Amino acid sequence: MLLKPEKIHLVNYNLISGQISHVGEDFEKPDGFSLGIKFNSGIYEENNWIVTEIQVDLQAKKKKKNIAKARYELRFQFEIENLRELIEKSDDGAIKVSKALGNAIASITYSTTRGVLLVRYQGTTFSEYLLPVIDPNRLLEGELILKS
Repeated sequence: MLLKPEKIHLVNYNLISGQISHVGEDFEKPDGFSLGIKFNSGIYEENNWIVTEIQVDLQAKKKKKNIAKARYELRFQFEIENLRELIEKSDDGAIKVSKALGNAIASITYSTTRGVLLVRYQGTTFSEYLLPVIDPNRLLEGELILKS
C-alpha cells in the first residue's frame, strides 16, 4: 500500500528529560562538537499508534576537552489512520513496517527534535549548534554518532 502522509498525525510529544551541564567556563565558545543519537520505536497496532523515543547527547569541546554536555530525551506519539495497510505480520508475531512509513516517522521525529533543541539551546554554550540534516534512514539503523 502506498503511504499517504495526510493519514499520519503527530498527536502527542513529551520532553522526557533535558539537562545541560558545563565543565568549563559558562558560555565559553566551543571549537567542536560530538553528537550521539539513539532512536527507538514501538507499534501499538490496536490503537493505530507508533511511538518513538529519541535521545540526543551533545558534547561541546574546546581544544579537544569537554566544556559542556547536553542530553535531551523526547517521546512522540503518532496515529496512523491506515497502519494495518503499512505493516506485515509474520507467523511469530513480529511486525515489519513499510520503509516509506519508517522513513516518514523517523523524519518527523528528527526534524521536530531539531526545532525543540534549537529553542532549548538558546542562551547556552550550544546556542550556535543546529542538529545536522541527516538521512532519516540512518536513525532506523541504530545509534548514530557524528563529530565536528
